[in-house]
Amino acid sequence: MELTAPRYCEDSPNQIQITRALLAIVAHLDVISMVGFKKVNVPFSDDDFAELEAFVVGVCRFLIDEAGSDVKYRENMLKDANTPLTYAVRSGCYAIAKLFLDRGTDNFSKVQALWWAADIGDYDMIKFLLDNGADVQGTDGTTALTSAVHSRNYRIVKKLMAAGVDISRRDGSGRTAAEIAEFENLHRMAEMR
Repeated sequence: MELTAPRYCEDSPNQIQITRALLAIVAHLDVISMVGFKKVNVPFSDDDFAELEAFVVGVCRFLIDEAGSDVKYRENMLKDANTPLTYAVRSGCYAIAKLFLDRGTDNFSKVQALWWAADIGDYDMIKFLLDNGADVQGTDGTTALTSAVHSRNYRIVKKLMAAGVDISRRDGSGRTAAEIAEFENLHRMAEMR
């Protein structure tokens, strides 16, 4: 598989906007594979997949370190704005997520990424994000814990509770995770303390 890095134009008047957008796109990985980044039914050999992953990480590293892309970039200023880290988490790419974390992604991005990992039920990504400083308490709105309850993912609920999440915290709807579990007839989750 032959991979070539994109050319970078220093004299572009919209350099920052372009590199920010490219970083989000590359992190999302749809430009590379319409089936996502996780190696599940991906039509690549192990060698091709490793080469693809190294290439994408290299492109992201270039966009951040050389082209000035901001790992804290948000698509908008809403509470649920996507960031490069959320795209990497949604794609299941630990290498890119680690790069963004190492390059100083902000707490907002980490909280959003934790929420996404809980929402899609990616226990290993939850563990990875917590190990890399994601704030289990989250921000206003739906929390990772309430997302895990909505997803009916007992294992992730237990992991977040073990990490010290405030189970009495109310989400954007004004309910605690236990109240949501009770409402959805998830008695085992509702009784967890």
